[in-house]
Amino acid sequence: MFKNMKVAILLALVLTTTMLFAGCNTTEDAKGNESTSQEVEKVIRVGTGGTYNPWCFKENDKLQGFEVDVWNEIGKRAGYKIEFTVSKFSGLVGLLDAGQIDTVAHQMSITKERQEKYNFTEPYAYSKYDFIVKKDSN
Repeated sequence: MFKNMKVAILLALVLTTTMLFAGCNTTEDAKGNESTSQEVEKVIRVGTGGTYNPWCFKENDKLQGFEVDVWNEIGKRAGYKIEFTVSKFSGLVGLLDAGQIDTVAHQMSITKERQEKYNFTEPYAYSKYDFIVKKDSN
């Protein structure tokens, strides 16, 4: 009788210890999904326009350009996977507000209204704009 009792106690102890350690090996991501710590991958979701050459454009169905190169290098150096979402420029801020992307990689003017709501980096590129008209136009 004592032998069966020792086996039952030992079995209960092993099961309890296993469940304790299994519970310690999980993490919860921002969406509340549990996964083992070995499966967690750091990801930055980047929204971009995809039609603004040379900054970000598609060629042969591949996203490329300066913005893509910069974000891929950031991911490489920081140990993050970079996931791009392509949208019209007018929809990028909406995607950011909705939490569907983490950042916007697109040339954007820094306005007072935008600064009140969003964090901007120091400008790293400037675009010169000109107006043109026919010479004989008034």
